[in-house]
Amino acid sequence: MARVDRVFLLWHVHHRAEDENGEIRHFTGPEDYWSDEEAGDDVKRLGVYSSRELAQERITQAEQLPGFRDEPDCFHIEEAAVDEPEWTAGYVTASSPAWYGVRCVFRHRLLGVYEERVTLWAARSLDEAIGRAEAEAREYCDALGDVAYVDFAEAFRMEGTPGEGGEVFSLMRESGLPAGEYVRRFFATGDERTG
Repeated sequence: MARVDRVFLLWHVHHRAEDENGEIRHFTGPEDYWSDEEAGDDVKRLGVYSSRELAQERITQAEQLPGFRDEPDCFHIEEAAVDEPEWTAGYVTASSPAWYGVRCVFRHRLLGVYEERVTLWAARSLDEAIGRAEAEAREYCDALGDVAYVDFAEAFRMEGTPGEGGEVFSLMRESGLPAGEYVRRFFATGDERTG
């Protein structure tokens, strides 16, 4: 019997997790895979196969079955090597949210000014924090009426829990400018309004 050095794991995800717009997102192509079991996605492994063709045959069968036929595009074949170790350096759990400071930029059309706002978010990833901040940014714009979010956000992962003196945002920029010129160019141009 020939030695198998690669296997093909077949997965199906019944998606229930909602994105920041309240919509359920599904796979969009054969290489697309994501799930969020904590938010309600139901992940099932349908088998481990010795070839991609056998895994594909199983998809054809499963597409006719209850549940699977409701999401026929949410199958995923994962190719894996046999006898190759993974997670060789250990892991750090990411199940607990961290705090993020997210800076979003807005244009106040009637005032003729741009505004930078930093908001705090407890999230499990940088992308989640930015997504939540951008959703709030759009609500902020709707509430004010004459303000547009310019689709620019930067996030900073904070260490620990926010408290007095805690760093909520940091941005480093390489520059050869002398300190005074740097401040005048990026921060104290004379056109700022604070408060």
